[in-house]
Amino acid sequence: MPAKPENTAKIHKAIVMPAVNLREMGWLKKETDLLQSHKWFIYCMGRTRRDECHYPRSRKGREAAAYLSYIVDFYDVLPKYTVFIHSIRHQWHNDFLGDTTIPILKRLRHESADRVGFANLKCSHFPGCPLLLEPLTPSPKDLKKNNIRARFPDVYQHFFNTTRAEVPEAIGAACCAEFVVSRDRIRKRSRAEYERMLEWLERNEVDSARDAGWVFEVTWHIIFGKEPVQ
Repeated sequence: MPAKPENTAKIHKAIVMPAVNLREMGWLKKETDLLQSHKWFIYCMGRTRRDECHYPRSRKGREAAAYLSYIVDFYDVLPKYTVFIHSIRHQWHNDFLGDTTIPILKRLRHESADRVGFANLKCSHFPGCPLLLEPLTPSPKDLKKNNIRARFPDVYQHFFNTTRAEVPEAIGAACCAEFVVSRDRIRKRSRAEYERMLEWLERNEVDSARDAGWVFEVTWHIIFGKEPVQ
């Protein structure tokens, strides 16, 4: 069941965090300053009902389902800034003051999103830059398997309601699906567009949940108004 929208429009800062297991986020209990300075939206990916949880509209696509569900659930009452992060404290892709998420959150200048709209929380551009994907020239191996990379142009056209001629020749941006976005930038797209992406997650068969999540990992920056190559 989708979350019931709260009166969140006056909230300054929010954090969206999907969690497969609430034990993953035990670290959060010690971070009282973060708990007090942000409104937290915990999207529980399991089926056990908990009062502290919101629930995604789909369980496919890893964190993408939770991120999109939050946007659709709270589109009309979005906080000014939303940070999207993973629940596990130590992440290999964290590259600022160690591998934990906490220093990043404590030093994040949310107001930078007013200027840029969308900012990846990863400081290093590797992996992902300068080139992550060439959608129009999949490898022979991808074509033989007819995997998600081979089918990526079709997915892109569905997400963005474009023709094949508008699919970019190259996509490049830092991984790994943790970022801050302003309310205004999220609303550059209609709720219906995000619902269409969620529908793709739920209805389309891909090789794995990881592949479905990967599609969004390589397109979040485009979804939120950035050029294909950053």
